[in-house]
Amino acid sequence: MTVTDNGSPKAGTSVTVSLSNGWTFSSGAATNTSTTDSNGVAGFLNIDVPAGGGSATASATASGMPSTSASLSGTATTSGVVLDSGSLSHTTTVPAGSTPVAGSLYLTSDARLVDASTGAVCAVNVDAWGQMWRISDTQYRIGLRKKDGTATYVENGTESTAVGVPSGSTPIFSSRFLAQDGRLIDGGQNGKSYSPTNVELFSQTIPLNGTSGWLTSFRNKDGSFVYLETGSVRWPTGVPAGSTPAVGSLYLTPDGRLVDGSDGSVIATGVNAIGRVWRANASTPWLVPLKKSDGSTTYLSNGTEKTTSGVPNGSTPVAGSKFLSPAGRLIDGGVVDGVAGKVYDPSDIEAFGEAYVMDAQGNWRLPVRRKDSALNYLETGAVYSPAAIPEGATPIGGSLFLTTDGRVVDGSTGAQYASDVASFGQLYRNISSNTWRLPLKKKDKSASYLDTGTETAATGVPADSTPVASAIFLSPAGRLINGGDGKTYAITDVASFGAIFQPDNSGEWQLPVKKTDGSVAYVRTRNEMAVIGVPSGSTPVASSLFLASDGRLIDGSSGSVLASGVDTYGQVFRDISTGSWRLPLKKKNGDASYLQDGAETATSGVSSGSSPAGGSMFLTSDGRIIDGSNGSVRASGVSTFGQIFSTDNNGNWAMALMAQTC
Repeated sequence: MTVTDNGSPKAGTSVTVSLSNGWTFSSGAATNTSTTDSNGVAGFLNIDVPAGGGSATASATASGMPSTSASLSGTATTSGVVLDSGSLSHTTTVPAGSTPVAGSLYLTSDARLVDASTGAVCAVNVDAWGQMWRISDTQYRIGLRKKDGTATYVENGTESTAVGVPSGSTPIFSSRFLAQDGRLIDGGQNGKSYSPTNVELFSQTIPLNGTSGWLTSFRNKDGSFVYLETGSVRWPTGVPAGSTPAVGSLYLTPDGRLVDGSDGSVIATGVNAIGRVWRANASTPWLVPLKKSDGSTTYLSNGTEKTTSGVPNGSTPVAGSKFLSPAGRLIDGGVVDGVAGKVYDPSDIEAFGEAYVMDAQGNWRLPVRRKDSALNYLETGAVYSPAAIPEGATPIGGSLFLTTDGRVVDGSTGAQYASDVASFGQLYRNISSNTWRLPLKKKDKSASYLDTGTETAATGVPADSTPVASAIFLSPAGRLINGGDGKTYAITDVASFGAIFQPDNSGEWQLPVKKTDGSVAYVRTRNEMAVIGVPSGSTPVASSLFLASDGRLIDGSSGSVLASGVDTYGQVFRDISTGSWRLPLKKKNGDASYLQDGAETATSGVSSGSSPAGGSMFLTSDGRIIDGSNGSVRASGVSTFGQIFSTDNNGNWAMALMAQTC
């Protein structure tokens, strides 16, 4: 953005841009303030478009200048992702609301079958599909019924007509179909027919010998049962009338028993739901997940029932030993790579398709649809779902969110603290009094602040002032004013500011600022303090810390260089119980580090290019919040984050989050 005065660039002007309709800057806030350079140009953070796209307005205000605005528009993002052997792959070509089918395939709302791994449209006018089948380590087949009733199948992305398959047939697996007259026909083998010829229902198919053998059970129209073993007819034993073909030679009885028709043995009892069969090769067991009538979970391994680990009651069976928890997490109830109860990203799955085992090594794909614009907040590392927070809200800090209609809502209780809010400053907790404040700018440009949840009009604060922290505001004239008592601080001509910080438990605080002439200083509880060794034009970070244009992070109270090569930084956080503080940093080469009480420390488990959040936490490109001090994953599926906030004197904290949509 460029600021001019009678056509000439105007340097040193503080410009604030506010976004509407839930649009935010990359910091997670709806406002961003910058100062123009010698060319009159002010740079701002990247803008994050809400998952649903839409339109918004960017309104700009500058000291002593008329306000202006611009219209913004963005397209909706997809909510589809593919788990590729447990790794999260974001789709870029699948429209929002599409249905996961199998592997990396999705069915769009206009009936196109799209491969999310390539973006290719494999088929159109699709009405139904069968079980995806691996015919080699590099090839798959999946049968389709079109909206006009015709039958086709897709082999590695190429659609072919199913030969000899009548209109209206139902796809079973691979290129095999069930005709309406009860015949079993393979449309990929020139219409080859199998016995029996009066089939009513069929089961999932278990692969037997690599990619060639198969086992499928059926119920005939007369109520009798049969199963096929690679095309050969077998007659089951011990299967009660009215049973339903389930998996391979297994049948589910009306009373919830799972019976193996090959020998009449009861494999499991109390079965309520069955997931998809899973097998890599002939030497590995086939696995099937089960949900019992009491909500508990087990899984079958080559026909033997096994207990699950780490799967919550009421979870939905997905495939193999994998389950979808009620909270939307994908959990393997077996043992994977030596880990029992392994949890996969993302953590907000709404629907899933068929897992496809791609090769004999057990690599797999599972298409899922995520919950749109879900919101979360972290409380000392634990993820909580906030109460009464509408879609599109902006995380503020702690458990507070700003809704698109301007309400400040506490996600931990659902309480509404303020309305008609346009922007907010830094959430601040007074350690000595154990109270908190949040400064607000209202839509009518008046100022107020929240005092431990109670909104209070700011005293002595001019209209259109910028919220800083606690009850402190920056007036259009460049004065810092405490709206709690109306007192003006001695410092003048302030253009921009960093984060407020309490270096100890006395209630004293420090705030770094940059003036309109480019000089820098910091305020220590109302008093202006001169800096040591900080170049003019440096960016105020937090406390007495500044970021020089050459990437040095300098403590202005001593002139010490605490880090070099710094590109961006997050929010400083002090653990009140220990007195220790941390500040996350991103270096110009993409590496991550953090300051621990002024000493730069290497991170653990944080990938290059991650965004610094707060304390020693970072947001990775795949949406995980990672604590760089120990490499632990605190949350996944995260799009944006709010401020980290100390909730008490015992080291507990909270951070508002918005979940990611792809």
